[in-house]
Amino acid sequence: MNKMFSINIMKSQASLSRRRFLRGRFNHEQTVRPPWSINEAAFLDTCTRCTECIERCPNDLLKQGSGGFPEADFSSAFCSFCGECQQACPVGALSDSSNSPWALKPVIGESCLATAGVYCRTCAETCDYEVIEFRLRVNGMAEPDVNPDLCRGCGECSSSCPVIAIELKQRHP
Repeated sequence: MNKMFSINIMKSQASLSRRRFLRGRFNHEQTVRPPWSINEAAFLDTCTRCTECIERCPNDLLKQGSGGFPEADFSSAFCSFCGECQQACPVGALSDSSNSPWALKPVIGESCLATAGVYCRTCAETCDYEVIEFRLRVNGMAEPDVNPDLCRGCGECSSSCPVIAIELKQRHP
């Protein structure tokens, strides 16, 4: 690898955490911890990777991720905010119940069927909070609009999407 290419890689990865960089995770994909997780640094120090939260999740949302730490996987499941994972955690890594479970919002990607002109309303139909509405556009097609202020971050829209076009991302104040 030439030196200039190596420097450019390092510059583009400046915003990565040291842990992700050392593990070779170069994409900017975020890791979503279980609901009510304490801040990331404290979580990594506190969590013993016992898998109790994963085993107690009734929806199979939680999976063992990088380094054995629990992660939420919205590709095929959603969170009902039942609190089972929080109750199962023996060390308090999921104890921040003073705040909302997490600050996630749905982001609809380019592979969305509705934006490609194919009739699909699955995400709006599965959302109990009416976060996603379809509005007619100038071209006569209905496309999804997201109101992140109504969203609780359960991920049901993402897990029900037939083409996995919805990603839940952290809200930034």
